[in-house]
Amino acid sequence: MKKGTGSHHLKRRRLRLLDGDDFTCTLLGSLGFSTKLIMARTGLSPSQIGYRLRVGGIKRSDYRDGESPLADSMLERGQSIAISTVEDHLLKFVEESRL
Repeated sequence: MKKGTGSHHLKRRRLRLLDGDDFTCTLLGSLGFSTKLIMARTGLSPSQIGYRLRVGGIKRSDYRDGESPLADSMLERGQSIAISTVEDHLLKFVEESRL
């Protein structure tokens, strides 16, 4: 059988969830970000992303549903930043819609 040059024939490497792109992948996944964004930031394929999140025990839905400790922390610490950002956006949106 002839060896192809597709991405599935890349050299294997040890998974290191606490370093480099593997860590970035798990961090962004923990924050509920999409596969598309994680791909853009890390260069990993959708399958590689899914594997790393699975091995790390990370469910993006837990963050989005507010069921993870990280989600609780972000709600507590990020609320003031989010409020001012959303208020600014809404003020601009209302002003533009009046024109």
